[in-house]
Amino acid sequence: MLGIPLKKPASVSFSASLRKYIKDYYQENDALFNDDLKSLENLRNSLANLDCTQPSSLDTLLRYYGQLHYFGSKFPVAENEVKICFSWYNSLGSSKLISSFNLNYEKACVLFNYGALNSLLGNSEPKVTTESLKKAVAYFQSAAGVFNELFNDLQNNIKVTSNPDMLPTTLQCLENLCLAQAQECFWLQSVSLNIKDGVVAKLAQKVADFYNLVLDIAPPDFFPHAWYAHLKVKSFQFQAIAQHRKAKELISTQIFGESVCRLQLADSLLKKSMEYWIFKLVDVSTQNKIKEFQSLLTETLNQVTNDNNGIYFEVVPPESTLTPIPGVAMIKPTPLPVLSSLSHKIGPPLFEKLIPDTIHHATSYYLSCKDSKVRHLVEEVENLNFLCSQKLSQLNLPSSLEAVEKPKGVPEYILSRSNEIKNKGGAQSLIDTLQNLEGFRVNATKTLSEAEQLLKEEELADASVKAQYGEKWDRKSSSELTTEFLKAINYYRNTLITSEKTDGSIRTRLEANYHFIVFLSSSKEELDAAIPVNDKNPSSLLKDPKVKMLRQKLNEVDEIFLKRSQLIEEIKNFEKNEDVGAFLIEHFSKIDVVEIKNLPVSTLEPFFNERLDKIFSEYNSTIASSKINQDNVLVEIEVIKNKYVLVKTSLSITNSNSNKQREEILNNLDIGYVKFMEISSNLQTALNFYTTLENRLSTLLVQIKDFIKARDMEKNDKLESLLPSTLRNFQSGNYDHATTNFSPHQGLWQQGQPIRFSNNQNNRNDNPGGGLPLYTSLMPPGNFPT
Repeated sequence: MLGIPLKKPASVSFSASLRKYIKDYYQENDALFNDDLKSLENLRNSLANLDCTQPSSLDTLLRYYGQLHYFGSKFPVAENEVKICFSWYNSLGSSKLISSFNLNYEKACVLFNYGALNSLLGNSEPKVTTESLKKAVAYFQSAAGVFNELFNDLQNNIKVTSNPDMLPTTLQCLENLCLAQAQECFWLQSVSLNIKDGVVAKLAQKVADFYNLVLDIAPPDFFPHAWYAHLKVKSFQFQAIAQHRKAKELISTQIFGESVCRLQLADSLLKKSMEYWIFKLVDVSTQNKIKEFQSLLTETLNQVTNDNNGIYFEVVPPESTLTPIPGVAMIKPTPLPVLSSLSHKIGPPLFEKLIPDTIHHATSYYLSCKDSKVRHLVEEVENLNFLCSQKLSQLNLPSSLEAVEKPKGVPEYILSRSNEIKNKGGAQSLIDTLQNLEGFRVNATKTLSEAEQLLKEEELADASVKAQYGEKWDRKSSSELTTEFLKAINYYRNTLITSEKTDGSIRTRLEANYHFIVFLSSSKEELDAAIPVNDKNPSSLLKDPKVKMLRQKLNEVDEIFLKRSQLIEEIKNFEKNEDVGAFLIEHFSKIDVVEIKNLPVSTLEPFFNERLDKIFSEYNSTIASSKINQDNVLVEIEVIKNKYVLVKTSLSITNSNSNKQREEILNNLDIGYVKFMEISSNLQTALNFYTTLENRLSTLLVQIKDFIKARDMEKNDKLESLLPSTLRNFQSGNYDHATTNFSPHQGLWQQGQPIRFSNNQNNRNDNPGGGLPLYTSLMPPGNFPT
């Protein structure tokens, strides 16, 4: 078999260019990264001395390749940016040194060597045992996967047109060569395991197909002559083997005429493989195997021909009528592993402390997206729990059953709910949150009033100057430019009115159920004293099968709740433990660093959502399945409960005063729990609403202040052009405040001082056409939850 030679690297100097960029762009002391620079250069230098017989050399290549990805997300390696020259000698064709300033070229060369080394390791396997054959198959498939990756993803980015190793046809040839040799190893396995002749024939034919494909697309005079000879010999050899095995399958079914034809075809093909000019160029081992096969083939052909001529007398069909043998591939390219799964081999990223601003912002943005999805899932689960508890409460469950099963004392589920509510702060936490909402609402109202007042003051100031200068003051009036601001203010005022009504409805529900919630928050002793004892002997009822069925279904509800609790814990653990930096660096490593520096973070939203949707799809499926299960169980519970009530009535337990009292108190406690969870959820939604509203109002206020600042700057510029005589009077000491309607206390200028404008002169460059930027996107993007 053939092993693909490695590309040889020439030395590279990283230090000078990287140190300069660290100091200039990151504003860091480059000496702090001496160890990282040394590690990077040592990794690169180790590529020149790889031991091609050791699998550990694959790890060396992967380690450097992975660090290049991390490195590429921090340094814009390019001819006009961080200038580093990467040089490699060709693996195939003429041994020519080719250089590039493109980091993708360096990555591609390292990846090429990773594929080539896999082919060399596969070639060096002895292939005499099933285990060694499996290893060889794995190596060759990995090599094919690398060349497939280079062909599909990297060759368009290499941009070194004179590099023959990276031509599409070269990469396709190498991929199919590795697949041919992987299939050949699999064929050897099938022979050693005595697989049926018909199957072996199809496997052999596919080996020949792969070799033929390489020959079809190989560039002329590119590979060594010995390679071309090897490919042709192998193609003829395995076509002959396929025909021989197919003939043996036919012989076993007493078909001799076609068998003779296929054996004759096999003999013809094998003779082509032994033509002198190609046969002498292949290795001795291959020559010997072909000679052995020729002896076997000749013997089989003579025997079958004699048997057919002397016994069976079947007509030997023409070769052209033979049905082609379909090849069956049992191998395929093994994709490159995802870098994030190789962190144990690659090691921690070099220059880890250098983090571009884009990645900082992207991390924050991704965490925000993820937090939103996690909150949505948790709220969905909690809502399902609430709906279930609400339905059970409507059915007087589990209080109705607990009053009978536990005629005295406090049921365990009541104690559990009591502790849960106390841990969440009880009724007082709901009151405190309502007060916080009121504070949010007051602050929001103040922000809107401030925004409105600023706009009014600016409009009055503009009107005053307009009145002074008349037609000379020809800029747009404030009222023409503030329409969208005022619409936004009006929208948010109406939103606050609606939210105040919603807050009021929550307060009303809290007041109506306050005593139930406080009661449930009592101590165990207080609950025990308050819950009556059921003195009606329920033993006859407890023996009824419907009681057991009802308890079983309620236990199923508990199991549903437990699994949801575990699911929420799992979701929160993922949110907490996900290595965001690793996958972001891997993503950014595929993008040119020059582009990363100017990449708007919002453009990453589709990528983030796709990733999160994929991650959370299993959680969504689990929640959907849990909902269906809950709905089914609740339907069954309602049916059983109705039958249970009939049994209670028949046994006169329902009319018992002690049973009624105990069941009523337990049901009130159930109501307290359901209402607490409902109001708590409503308040959380309200808090989210007010937090979002506060952020949007802050943004609106900043926009209005920026608008007013820009208007002031424009006004100052225009006044300067309209007041030349006034300025001359001022300079000569004849300045008249009354005629100009300007006050030194306005901060534009003071008597005895030159005119000064805003310190932020750079803002004028934001609008080179003169005049004001338009504020046309101020309306809220959507309704708030109420």
